[in-house]
Amino acid sequence: FDNGDIKVFDVRNSKIAWETSLSRGVSKLSILSGSADDSEKSVLVAGTANGKLFQWPLSSPDNVASHQMDKATVWEVQPVSENKKNLVLAALGSGALHVLNLDGEKIESIATHQVSEPPLTGLSANK
Repeated sequence: FDNGDIKVFDVRNSKIAWETSLSRGVSKLSILSGSADDSEKSVLVAGTANGKLFQWPLSSPDNVASHQMDKATVWEVQPVSENKKNLVLAALGSGALHVLNLDGEKIESIATHQVSEPPLTGLSANK
């Protein structure tokens, strides 16, 4: 992860499904599941050491979206609730908390709040 490499493995076929490389170290990976009816909507979200967030649909990794939050490390990314899987919270090393909308091909910042000076290294959202 420190060199920016991401590899997605297909466990059933024991091979790499796809891979990519980001310019900076990867600090967080999350798979956000689609609905039970539509698993094609699952996305891989990656946070980097320089405050950037990336998202890829697991079914078509060529459609990448990114968003620069600030220059601090993205330590945690998780959905706000089970019902709103496109809304995520991101905790940063700057002590900031971001609410983001993962809307298909773009990532949009909805709200930002500076919670503390020390880094926010974890989140626990009530689902």
